[in-house]
Amino acid sequence: MKINIITDIRYAFFYFFVVVCLGIFLRWAYVVPIPFEYNYRYILHAHSHTAFLGWMYVLLSGLISRECISSENEKAYRKLFYLTQFSVLGMLFSFPFQGYGAFSIAFASLFVLVSYYYAYFFFVKSKENRSVAIENEKRDSFSYRFIKMGIFYLILSSLGIWAIPFSIVQFGKDSEFYRASIAFFLHFQYNGWIYSTLLGLFIRKFDWEQRFPQLVKNIFYGFQFSVVGTLVISWLGIYPLTSFYVIGGVFAFLWFSIILILFFLYFSTAHKKSYLATLFLLFFLLKVCVMIFGTIVGFSQPIFANPDLMISYLHLNFLGVITVGLLFFLKAYGMMKINGWSVLIYLVAFLLTEALMAYKGFSVWLGLPIFDDYFLFLAVASVLFFVPALWWFGSSLRLKKR
Repeated sequence: MKINIITDIRYAFFYFFVVVCLGIFLRWAYVVPIPFEYNYRYILHAHSHTAFLGWMYVLLSGLISRECISSENEKAYRKLFYLTQFSVLGMLFSFPFQGYGAFSIAFASLFVLVSYYYAYFFFVKSKENRSVAIENEKRDSFSYRFIKMGIFYLILSSLGIWAIPFSIVQFGKDSEFYRASIAFFLHFQYNGWIYSTLLGLFIRKFDWEQRFPQLVKNIFYGFQFSVVGTLVISWLGIYPLTSFYVIGGVFAFLWFSIILILFFLYFSTAHKKSYLATLFLLFFLLKVCVMIFGTIVGFSQPIFANPDLMISYLHLNFLGVITVGLLFFLKAYGMMKINGWSVLIYLVAFLLTEALMAYKGFSVWLGLPIFDDYFLFLAVASVLFFVPALWWFGSSLRLKKR
């Protein structure tokens, strides 16, 4: 029996809906006067933390718990789950009012500690579950290792969080060490924890390990080396060292080769193609191409100094690769029907906003004029996200526990 994660799905889509609403507010703040006092950076902190630790973490941890942990542990898992929600909701309701203050830092610290316990819980209980089914353990060893490495990166990324207060006290909030700590956290969060876990689920879903054991083994090791090696790309805007350009470029190309292999493997072996799986791989390839572009000498510094291009890249990861990947697994596991029209509206909103942000970023870089009412167009395009966000949240509330 599998752990029932209907509650996880509902919370995750609630957080996604909140993230979209906060994002729309931030976009319209550039267009119309807001009739109350607020701090833009504080709202941005709430937006980003809820996206990372609410929407993505809650759903992804739920999916891997469902796949790897026996339902006998559901009661213990649920206690952990609600403690996680307490910390996420605490951040959601404290960041908008104080930014990094006593309450928000306390809730963020609690989340990190709970994630440590979740990692321990996952390793112990998933091992117990696998020891019962030795045949499955042998078959799923490398797909399971992808997920285990994802959990490892989740814990590793927290070192960047703990380094932030130290860097502020010792070097200041605008110091290189402070920015390097944030880059370390972000890199191992999405490039490590989330992507390694998603690929483990992806390989497991199509049963590639049983059919291509040596290939999957090579993909696993190549992917993990690439995760570690591409960390230096996140630091190029801070430390533009020649060695970082070389190391980052080499491992980015390795990563590109791995995703390309998975892309061809999917199209040559999957009997039933999914447009969500296809988009997941396409966006992943595009993401790695952008990483490679960022390792070109002379381009990296203008890119890292350009907020619009950086936000566009982060949204490519979060709204493109990761969100589409999560939707794919919900549909593939038969846990939730993902309406095609809702996905279409979502993709229109995503592609429009990405194009507009990239346009502004390159215009600033090249010293070109930006058309009138740019911020209005961006705000209107962002409103489109509201439709699928509300649609999916409503659909999650209608799910019946099985």
